[in-house]
Amino acid sequence: MGAPEWYPFEHEAWALGESVRQVFVRNPRLRKREELLAKVAEVATCRNLRRGRQSFLMALRFVGAQKFASAFARFLDDDDVDGHVVYTLLKMKAPGFADRVAPLVKSDRAWIRRRAKQYVERFP
Repeated sequence: MGAPEWYPFEHEAWALGESVRQVFVRNPRLRKREELLAKVAEVATCRNLRRGRQSFLMALRFVGAQKFASAFARFLDDDDVDGHVVYTLLKMKAPGFADRVAPLVKSDRAWIRRRAKQYVERFP
């Protein structure tokens, strides 16, 4: 009834992204390295990784990565990462996507509904 089982490669990708996120937490200065952020964003937008991209999006949940907001917003209709995209846009303080976030206010998943409502209220 719930979401389908994850493929093994999704788990592996997710773990790698979580490692990257932890490195950014432990070493915040790395968040200023544009080439590093660009590579993480490249992985986060690789549709073939499916749900494994979630942790890479989580790794870029800070204002300094806002330049990638448009690239991430393309995935607001992707069930594998839509909620993570909304939350990432919120944390980036990236305005301009309310019209694309608005449909998620009716998501089946409560946490996504909450984040979408927050976004639409904060960035109308």
